[in-house]
Amino acid sequence: MIKIFLFMPIGLLYRTIVKNSNQAVILMYHRVNDSVHKEMAVSTENFQWQMNYLKKKKYAVISMDELVHRLENKILFEKSIVLTFDDGYADFYENAIPILHHYQFPSINYLVTGYIDSKEFFWWDSDIGENQLMTWDQIKELNTYDGVYFGAHTVHHLDLDQHEENDIVMELTKSKATLEQKLNIRVKHFCYPRGKSTKLAVDLVRKYFKTGVLIFAGQPINTNTGGSSIDLARLKRVPIQNSDGKLLFIARINGWLVLEEISRKIWDKIHTYTNK
Repeated sequence: MIKIFLFMPIGLLYRTIVKNSNQAVILMYHRVNDSVHKEMAVSTENFQWQMNYLKKKKYAVISMDELVHRLENKILFEKSIVLTFDDGYADFYENAIPILHHYQFPSINYLVTGYIDSKEFFWWDSDIGENQLMTWDQIKELNTYDGVYFGAHTVHHLDLDQHEENDIVMELTKSKATLEQKLNIRVKHFCYPRGKSTKLAVDLVRKYFKTGVLIFAGQPINTNTGGSSIDLARLKRVPIQNSDGKLLFIARINGWLVLEEISRKIWDKIHTYTNK
């Protein structure tokens, strides 16, 4: 935590010199839950404060569809935010949605179709030992709400950099088809599990979806250089964590943690190389 705070002065100086208000920031959430003490689980109080901050500071919170529309039509962004959630946890239905509804903020939740209504749980939830995801009935209910959207996150939450083309195609097409059949919608948006990708994976995502979201390896959304130059299959997201609190939340949405992002990119490249 102290190391992250040390990144802020340089990032703040960088953003002051390289001013760029014509940008959109995609925020990545997983859970809004007070009883799960993990970095991926933001407390209800913090989430409420963060959404109130966006409203108070007059951020334009837009949907992923609106993001694409603005990029394709070269419409400049001004303090724009896209809210995304991963994995389809039930606390999205229970805790996040009432807050999002209060502020009338749109959001998209990327679902892992093979785990819904099953006894399977993600490996990082082995300490919990149960599936805490939304049911199809809950998802179908939310699908009728204005401003609530769903995207694909594969069938089994596989790291796409570790699999061959046939497996990747299956994970993409089956998750997409299941969502479209269950919800009677067109599924245009995809999220790479754990932000892992290869050129092959990106090319396949580009084939089957309109957008694909990564994390630090993704491309920042800056319309100063023209929306047409942005690869929709490699959009950058900014993760919001439990330990961020208020100050680091503000730092993340303003891009003040530049050095943290650079160090994470370097680490990801080293990790990828050493695991080949």
